[in-house]
Amino acid sequence: MKNIFLIIVICFFTNSILGQEIVLPKNFKQEIQKQYNSISPQVKSNELKMDFNGFYEIQKTIYINDQKHLKSLITTKSIVNLCDNGTFETGDINASDWNFYWTGANSAAGGNVCIPASTTGTTKLNTGQFTGYYQYCPADQVHTQVQNVGTDNYITGLSKVYSFPTGNTKSLRLGNAHNNYGIESISKNVIINSTNSTLSFSYAMVLQNPGHNLDNPFFQVNIIDALNPLINYNSLIDLGGGSNTLRSDNPLLTVSTVNVDGTGVVWKDWNCITADLSSLIGKTVIVEFKNRDCSMGGHFGYTYLDNICLGCNGAPSNEGTLILNQAQGSICDIPGQICVNYTLPTGSSPSLDLSLQIIQNGVVVNTINSVSLTSGSNYCFNLTTANTSGLNGSLLGFDYKIIGIPKLGSFSLTPKVIGSSSEGVTVGINNDYKINCPPPDPKCCNNTFSVVSATVIPPSYPYNGGTYSIEDFNVNVPNNIPLTEIKVNVESFEILSAFKDCIKCDNKPVTLGSLFGISKIGTAPNVLTLTTQPYGTGNNVNINNNELIWSNLNGVTLSTTDKISVVYLLPSSNDIPCCATKAKVCIRISWRDTNCNYCEAFTCSTIDLKNPKDLKPGFQLPQLHTLWLNARGIFGSGHANGF
Repeated sequence: MKNIFLIIVICFFTNSILGQEIVLPKNFKQEIQKQYNSISPQVKSNELKMDFNGFYEIQKTIYINDQKHLKSLITTKSIVNLCDNGTFETGDINASDWNFYWTGANSAAGGNVCIPASTTGTTKLNTGQFTGYYQYCPADQVHTQVQNVGTDNYITGLSKVYSFPTGNTKSLRLGNAHNNYGIESISKNVIINSTNSTLSFSYAMVLQNPGHNLDNPFFQVNIIDALNPLINYNSLIDLGGGSNTLRSDNPLLTVSTVNVDGTGVVWKDWNCITADLSSLIGKTVIVEFKNRDCSMGGHFGYTYLDNICLGCNGAPSNEGTLILNQAQGSICDIPGQICVNYTLPTGSSPSLDLSLQIIQNGVVVNTINSVSLTSGSNYCFNLTTANTSGLNGSLLGFDYKIIGIPKLGSFSLTPKVIGSSSEGVTVGINNDYKINCPPPDPKCCNNTFSVVSATVIPPSYPYNGGTYSIEDFNVNVPNNIPLTEIKVNVESFEILSAFKDCIKCDNKPVTLGSLFGISKIGTAPNVLTLTTQPYGTGNNVNINNNELIWSNLNGVTLSTTDKISVVYLLPSSNDIPCCATKAKVCIRISWRDTNCNYCEAFTCSTIDLKNPKDLKPGFQLPQLHTLWLNARGIFGSGHANGF
């Protein structure tokens, strides 16, 4: 059966859209007649239940309403941010972020009379009837509604809200379980630029499958030129099989056991889509998400939508996944490697075809293709002088884009895309991969804390019901480049117990750790001064301040006798569970030098909370854990002083 809307749009003139009156395309009525004649007598009798004149009036009204909506978007709607209100987590959608459209017609089969016979709206309609076969006028139906976590009304295996990302609580449903020529869409007028040129979104579907070919219910994503709606860029969207439209007869959909009024129901679980719109940078376009019932009027379809602009990295999918593996690949030099991790789609005869586009100045220089992958989970493209021979070395680097085509048998699923054709995987031009690795910088990270060992001596000291410990570190800090800053942060503090049910997830300030440290490091007048000293007094003794910073903009060269002393406060006994035996403390030490080089080191230690030693007379410190960091060489054990 021919799709009249694909045929007539070719003949339509731009002036009829932008002018004051919507003019029907040439031969519109003849094409509708052909469409009507192609409908089987059985469908006309059991589903359509109208003569040609009635069918023609419905198709004409729907077409005119669609064109009026486009005209309105072009002439009255402002440019907005593509990503605003794209996760629907606010629980509502508003006209400042989205344009709304819905339409439908009354069918004689139900005996209801809608005035007018076909109705259309351009405001959100998020209340009303969700189900009702041949019942309720379009204006009485819910068309665009935010959904909460729960199971779909018909498909028990489908959640109304995607499990990605963790904590997601809302989605948007386009459409309902009514038939009668319903169409629902949301859209935005946007200018495509480098920040929004990668369009991503997630969707799921529930549709009746009447077997009407092109007239089946569908979900569709359209990219329409905002200056001329006869021009579209829909080829940039691939929902599977190379099309921007997914109809109820698509093999990607799952056949359910549900039957509604004699027709089976199919569905599609959540999937995340990525589309590269970088070829449209600078253009103003209408991005439209559209749901449509069967064009014969007898069958429904609706679509769940979510995560617009959120990205697909980490999104689960039975159609396979593709993630860049930068840890295994290279970032510079040829020969080198660019690697990805992947999962194959779920189904019969799964495979994955990968291609790597090498890009300079937004132009694809070469494409490297993988073999067809039918197993495994990792693949690396090997960069050689042969397959990168077209690169311009004077540009120093290149960008790249990776495209994965998952397949079930010979049928291509939705492509998995990493990067864009304009800027690759990193914002900027020719900066994803350096053609030659730069020579080592002799000044880079010369000042390196090298923690050789960490011991707690003695295990603990008691004080006022709590404990503190003194810890010795063997460290080395070459002094050939002066330091301008040393920083210590608490990364984690964890109470340990042999009984897994003992410890509660109770993140009170006293259990997150506080620091204070020696006031100066170095020998006057060349010292690093503690500029952050958050240790409180009185009621603020246990305030959670977990960062210390010593600084001197002129730089300080440390001597062999200088030390870094940091005191970590342990919680008092009232704040430590009685079944706790140890505490694990992890800190990060970072530093900068006069050449602006940055380095850091991490270390963890375990403190015994249940084996206190005798406290020396006159020692007056609250519950402390002291880290002694020798500037150079080995610093022996001792007590905290000089604070």
